[in-house]
Amino acid sequence: YALYTQIAGLLMMEGWELGNAASYELERIDSSHEAYMLTTKVELASINEAWGVIGIAEQTLHAYIHTALVNYVGKNELTGKNYTSTSLGEGRYMLVVE
Repeated sequence: YALYTQIAGLLMMEGWELGNAASYELERIDSSHEAYMLTTKVELASINEAWGVIGIAEQTLHAYIHTALVNYVGKNELTGKNYTSTSLGEGRYMLVVE
């Protein structure tokens, strides 16, 4: 739980670092199954040194932010719907409403 709390707090701080950005594009690809293609993009111009202190590599940090974006999109774009997400490679996900 302590590590989770540290990571959650640090992810929020990364948004304040100059030059850092995260974005997404959600495209409906199959209306009969409510399937969507989600593309996420993360740009980290600067990374807080605290990540190194708790032993989180830059690649892992990118994965955390991509995962956070998938959850953000699910909560805000697919409000009230249960869905599954499948990673199709870094930054690409298939979301299917159940």
